[in-house]
Amino acid sequence: MHSTVLALSALCAALVTSSLWWWYASVTWQRRASEADCRNLALEQEDHRLRADARAARARSVVAANRREE
Repeated sequence: MHSTVLALSALCAALVTSSLWWWYASVTWQRRASEADCRNLALEQEDHRLRADARAARARSVVAANRREE
C-alpha cells in the first residue's frame, strides 16, 4: 500500500513537472515568435520608409532637372 502511494505520488509529480515544462516552453516560444514578428514589422516599415524617401529624392531631382532645362 505504502509503495503504491509513493508510486502514485511520483507519477503525479512527474505529470505536474511535465505539464509545467510544456507550458513554459509554449509561452517562451509564443513570446519569441511575437518578438520576431515585431522585428519583422519594424524592418518592413523601415524598408517602406527608405523606398518612399528614394522615390521622393528621384522626384525632386527630376523636378530640379526640368527647372534647369527651362
